[in-house]
Amino acid sequence: MISIPSARPVATRSRMAEQVVFTTDKSSGTWGGGSNAQIYTTSPRVTVEWGGTGWSGGTATQTYTTTSAGGGEYYANISRGCSSAGTKTITVYPTDSSGNRIGEIKRIIVSGVGSLGSQLTSITGLKNCRNIVYISVTSLYSSGISNSLDFSGLKSLLGVYFNNNASTTSIDVTGCSALTSLASSGSFSAITGLSSTQSTLERLEIISNTGITSLDVSNFSSLRGVNLYGCSSLTSLRAQNVMLYALSPSYYGNYMYFQDGGAQLEGTGLGASALNQFFTDLATNTSGESGLIGIVGTPGVNDCDITIATNKGYTVIGVLPP
Repeated sequence: MISIPSARPVATRSRMAEQVVFTTDKSSGTWGGGSNAQIYTTSPRVTVEWGGTGWSGGTATQTYTTTSAGGGEYYANISRGCSSAGTKTITVYPTDSSGNRIGEIKRIIVSGVGSLGSQLTSITGLKNCRNIVYISVTSLYSSGISNSLDFSGLKSLLGVYFNNNASTTSIDVTGCSALTSLASSGSFSAITGLSSTQSTLERLEIISNTGITSLDVSNFSSLRGVNLYGCSSLTSLRAQNVMLYALSPSYYGNYMYFQDGGAQLEGTGLGASALNQFFTDLATNTSGESGLIGIVGTPGVNDCDITIATNKGYTVIGVLPP
C-alpha cells in the first residue's frame, strides 16, 4: 500500500502594515508646524513614533485623531518641537480607534521653511503604501534627501512633488502607470521608468538640475507642460508628436512663469540647433489654449528659428528683437 503524505498548507505572505519613516538630522525646530505636515489615510487615527532625543512634551508614541477629507479619506496634522542635536526619526502609520494597525496611507504633504521637515535625509516605506496617490515634500534645504526616490510599482500614484532637493541621486517611476504630474530637483542624470507614464503624464518639472544632458518625451500623448528651468547641462530635448499648451498662462516681458503647461526652458543648455529640433518635433497647437515656449537664457536664444514654432501656433518668449 502506497502511503500518500498529507498536503502541507501553502505559505502565504500577509500584507505588511503601511507605514512611512522620515529621518532628519536637524538639531532643533518643529516637525510639521500645524498644517505643514499632513498625512491622509483611510483610518480614523494616525499613530506617530518619535525616535531620537530632545522631543518636547508628550510621549514617544502619540495617536492623532483624523479629520474627514471626504471620499473615504481622513487627515491628521502632525507637529512637535525638538531642541537637541542628533538623528531623529518620525514613524507614521494608520490605526483604528483601538490602536490596531489598519488602513492605507493615501497622501503625504510635508512643507515649511525652518521646520524639521526642511532637512529630511530620507523617506522610507513608500513602496509598501500600495495605493498612495500623492506625495509632496517641499523646502528641503541643507542636506536634503540623499538616497534615491524610488516610487516604482506604485500603480495608483498620481502626483509627486519634491522641491529644493539637490542631493537626490536618482528617481524611479517604473510601473507608475497612473502618474500625471512629476516635479523634482536634484543631481540625477535620468529618470528611470519614465516611459511607464507615456500615456498619463501631463506635467513634467525638473528644476535646477545639472545631471541631465538629454531628455526625450516623444509620443507622451497626455503631456502638455514641460518645465526644465535651470537644467544647465541639458543640450538635447526631443518631443515628437507632443502638443504643449497652458490653461492658465502667465508671463511678463521676456520671462514666462510656468503654471500648468507650455515649455519653460529658461537657463537650459539648449543651443540653436537643439531648439530648432524641439520646435520641429512639436505637434501643431490646436488646443485653443496658449502654446507658450519660454527660452530666455538659453545659448541658442538669438540664433534659433522661432518661425518653426510660431507657424505651429506657439508663442516663443525670450527672443530679443533683431
